[in-house]
Amino acid sequence: MTLPSYRNDSVRRDLLDQALDWRVRLTSGEASDFEAAAYRAWKAKSPAHQAAALEAERLWDDFDALPRPASVPEVPVRPAAPEPATGSSGSLTRRKLLGGALAAGVALTVLGGSGALGPLSGLYSDYVTGVGERRDITLPDGSILQLDAASSASIDFTAESRTVHLHTGRAIFDVQKEPNRPFDVVAADGRARAVGTIFQVTRAAHGARVTVLEGQVDVRPPRHSAQATAPRRLLAGDRAHYDDAGHFDVRHVGDPAVLAAWHRGKLIVDRERLGDVVAIAARYRRAPIVILDSAAADLRVTGVFELADTESLLNAIDRTLPVQVHRLPFLTVIR
Repeated sequence: MTLPSYRNDSVRRDLLDQALDWRVRLTSGEASDFEAAAYRAWKAKSPAHQAAALEAERLWDDFDALPRPASVPEVPVRPAAPEPATGSSGSLTRRKLLGGALAAGVALTVLGGSGALGPLSGLYSDYVTGVGERRDITLPDGSILQLDAASSASIDFTAESRTVHLHTGRAIFDVQKEPNRPFDVVAADGRARAVGTIFQVTRAAHGARVTVLEGQVDVRPPRHSAQATAPRRLLAGDRAHYDDAGHFDVRHVGDPAVLAAWHRGKLIVDRERLGDVVAIAARYRRAPIVILDSAAADLRVTGVFELADTESLLNAIDRTLPVQVHRLPFLTVIR
């Protein structure tokens, strides 16, 4: 199957976004008959509208068909010290959630807030975005760097080479072709080399992911990886993942228009880890998010969300997964 061009298919992407917006509205449980009729009218505008509606409906049906986990292992949580009751017997205080988790030896992951960039990355980076901020940057060679929220990068361009270091977060690279001057992106000690292409690099927990949106990319994992002897070539729709433990795998993950939806303000996920989804949402949320145990972080999330509305994402997590979302002052806890 030949994937549509990511760069040249902006009309299709816009219509798909609109169709997904309609699906979100119509499946919210609050849509009126008038809105249903308006959607049918929108869909009938042109064959392109109909195709976008069918693609959105197919995505939505795939999401609905996914099995939901029945339960998550219960982690015993006990308070660090006795506390007086405050409200109902089922209520949880900040000390119970955090101190109890630590006392029980729970794996605790903190995401977002002022620490999203790491303590020093803003000092040594050429380009930095804040919480909820996205930037399009034209690099000295004419390539475009699209930097996601709470991300940072530095460049090292010479007469012989072009190198970008992605320190934190996520970015899309639309690379100008210069056959005698390679373009590399270094993240978590791995390296992705453009072969006239558009691709995305994400700093993940203890590693990185490289996703090709158009063209080809050669990915070389960190030197300590067992597969680091030669780079692997990725095509459009392929993703490589490598980590500090030496793991390296490549798989086909789907439509580039969906994979890069974050640049248009959308989060489209299909069976992604809750920990990874929350890490993305944390870039758009000033208050940190804490996941109290690794079993919860490994649950799978599927859906279409607006990055500007992280509350709706948290509500969906609370409603559809076997976890509880607790909103405390300046902190959100998932357990």
